[in-house]
Amino acid sequence: MQCMNCAAELHDPYCGQCGQAQAVPLRTRTLLKELPGRALNLERGVLHTFVQMWRHPGQVVRHYIDGKRRCYLNPLTYYLIAASAQLLALWWMSEDLAAMIRAGLSEGAINELRAAGVQDPLTWVPERYELLIQNAYTWLGLMTFVLPMTLVLRLALGNKGNFAEMGVFSLFVLSHVILVTALLAPVTTQFSFALHSAIAAGLYVLFSVWAAAGCFGASLRVFSSALLAIGIAYFSFLTTLRTGNGLIRYPDWPERLTAALAAAFS
Repeated sequence: MQCMNCAAELHDPYCGQCGQAQAVPLRTRTLLKELPGRALNLERGVLHTFVQMWRHPGQVVRHYIDGKRRCYLNPLTYYLIAASAQLLALWWMSEDLAAMIRAGLSEGAINELRAAGVQDPLTWVPERYELLIQNAYTWLGLMTFVLPMTLVLRLALGNKGNFAEMGVFSLFVLSHVILVTALLAPVTTQFSFALHSAIAAGLYVLFSVWAAAGCFGASLRVFSSALLAIGIAYFSFLTTLRTGNGLIRYPDWPERLTAALAAAFS
C-alpha cells in the first residue's frame, strides 16, 4: 500500500516518511474522532490551508477526501477557527452594529418592550442580537448553514461522494468564506453593512461554484448543484437570523415560539 499523502510505501499504520496515519474512507465518525486531537493543533497548516483555499479550493477538498490530509487542517477545526475570527470581528464592530440596530427600532417597539418590563430597550435589543450572532456562527451555523448545503449536495451529486465527503466540501468552503469575510469586516463595515453583506453573498456563490468544479468536475450538473446548495443554505441561515431577530425583541419569545409552532402544526 502507498501513503495517500506522499506516495511512500506503507509498512506500518503510520507512514515512515511523512508520518500520516493510513488513510481510511471518510465517514462522519472519522471527522468527529479527529476533532478533539486537532482542535488546538495549529501546526497542520493553518496558513497553508488558507492560501491553498484561495488558490485551488476544489483541489484542497479533493486531496482531503482522497487521503492527502496531513498538510491541511481538519475541516471542523477550520470551521472553529473561522467562527472564532468572525466573533472577534463582531466584537470589533459591536458599537457600529448596536447603533444600526438602535436606529432600526421603532417608537412602537420601544414602548412595547418597556411595557413588557424592559427598562432600557436601546441596550437590551442590541445585546440580545449580538448573542444571536454569536450562536449563529457556532453551533447554529452548523445546523442551519453547513448541514443544509451538505444535504442538498448529497441529494444532487450522490454518485460523487457520501454524506461525510459532501460535509467536508461544505465545511471547507463555508469556513473559508466566513474567515475571509471576518478579515474584511473591519474595512467593509466602515462603508456600510449592506456592502459587507453583498460582498459576503458574492463570495459564498463564487467559492461554492469554483470549488465544486475543482472537486467534482466542471459540468452543468455540478455548477447548478453548487448554486442550488449554497442558495438553500444561505436562505436557511438568513431565515434563522431574521426569525431570531424578530423573536429576541420580546421578553416572552420562548412562549411566542411555542405558540407559533403549535399553530403551524395544528
